Amino acid sequence: MSRPRRKCARYSSPPKLHINDLPQEIMYTIFDYLCFYSLREVSLTCRRWERLISEYGATRFTLRIGRVRSDEDTWYADCSARAKVHLTEAAKMLDWTKRRYSKVDIDLLGKPFETHQMNLVLSKLLVPSWLEQLVVLRVGLGKHLQTFAVKISKAVVKMGCLQELHLVHPANGSKCLHSFKELKVVNRSLHKLVLHVSLPEVIDCPNLRVLDIVSSLDVETIVGKQYIEHGGEEPYWKLKQLEELMIWHPDDDDDDGRMMFSSRLLEQATSIGSIEKIEFYRHLKQLKKLYYHASIVSSEVLQAICESCVQLKDLHLMYLASIGPNPLRHLSNLNMLQQLSICCSADILSFAGVRLPRLERLLLYDMKIDWPSLAELSSIKWLKITPDPSKVDQICDLFAGQLSSQLNFLWLSMDYVDVYACLPKLSALKTLVVENVNQQFSKFLPRLPQLRRLVIFPGYMSKMTLPLRLPKRMVKLELMELGFYEIFIRDISKCMMEGDYARLSLHFREQRSILLKYSYRNVSSLR
Repeated sequence: MSRPRRKCARYSSPPKLHINDLPQEIMYTIFDYLCFYSLREVSLTCRRWERLISEYGATRFTLRIGRVRSDEDTWYADCSARAKVHLTEAAKMLDWTKRRYSKVDIDLLGKPFETHQMNLVLSKLLVPSWLEQLVVLRVGLGKHLQTFAVKISKAVVKMGCLQELHLVHPANGSKCLHSFKELKVVNRSLHKLVLHVSLPEVIDCPNLRVLDIVSSLDVETIVGKQYIEHGGEEPYWKLKQLEELMIWHPDDDDDDGRMMFSSRLLEQATSIGSIEKIEFYRHLKQLKKLYYHASIVSSEVLQAICESCVQLKDLHLMYLASIGPNPLRHLSNLNMLQQLSICCSADILSFAGVRLPRLERLLLYDMKIDWPSLAELSSIKWLKITPDPSKVDQICDLFAGQLSSQLNFLWLSMDYVDVYACLPKLSALKTLVVENVNQQFSKFLPRLPQLRRLVIFPGYMSKMTLPLRLPKRMVKLELMELGFYEIFIRDISKCMMEGDYARLSLHFREQRSILLKYSYRNVSSLR
């Protein structure tokens, strides 16, 4: 008797899904990978995609309203007429547009011929439908804008989704500090506040975690005085919940990162406002990142920072007045510290007796260093130094010690042949950055079979091409980059304080400062 034949199950292919059937959230994710020009071309596909990209662009891109660009040959009357037309059209657009812009950038210049139009623009912008959707608001405040400051203060209170507020200088205006007596920042959702123009009379934002401010506003002395006079209470400026604090010098663009430590400057660092500054940092116990890129930090202020801000993970000091024996000994209180950056020091910088078990990134600029003391920082994996030609033997001993098996990123800001000879001892080195080099440096660079990435910054006014012999000495090299020195010097301080070299490289690509970039395939062909 034969068995009955079993019916085999038919396996059908999954149904095909058209791209227009995808949810809107997935389409937005796909659009994230497209540049502006690609999005413009894709928007011409059909009306649905045009609508999708129109709505998506309102959340990704920033709506900018401000001063019109003018050429040197443009007459003042023509410029004022164009500004009037520009602001009038902007007010009309804000009135009828259906796009839900979440990022707005507006410059309030306060010129006589623009004040009326600016009031008209603000009347259209500061309405409930706009206030409910704004996430990032940048306001360029010029002088004589007391009326605008009051309007902005009242509107910020009503913004339920606001995450970032920038009160800065206009893009084409003068960079001067102004006093807006009735300027207040009160908002429950605000996460980041940028102040480059004026210190508000009141800062009351329970969710505020990031404060970016210029040193000339003297927030440390003013808020520290508040704590002293009110017994640690915060009637005006509520900043105890801060996690990131960035204090910049107002003229950072013209600053080369160096300062002469005269006796007068050191006296100022230890006397003017030091009590208020100490009291200020004693109340910032939630602080995790501190970028002090402004005045000199005295030993007393550094001690207050290390004893109170014990949750710090990232610390950047521009000028350190190392008065007293081993001022860095207080850093041992920062058990959570992962990145440390010091630009200048009055005395020899020594890490003797400093215990930082989680420190991975150390950035030391042009200063005198006790090189053997660096060996006590046993967890370093990322190092930037300026080698001292008289201490080359100590640097080589440092590389041959514990750093030989753990250092995977090294940044050398000077060109010294003797230091290059020590690099083969760093068996874990994956990325090497050399700065201020000339075309001859490749002759002295030894074989580095472990290296995967090489970045070269030529010296000032030095014309240089990418050396083609290097890939033959570095069998695992995957990427070589050559950058402009001028752009590097201008942007290095701010980029390096973020502690992420990947972001620094991205910034250079955006500025078109990377001249040549060799991928793995190109480097292999050079061998």
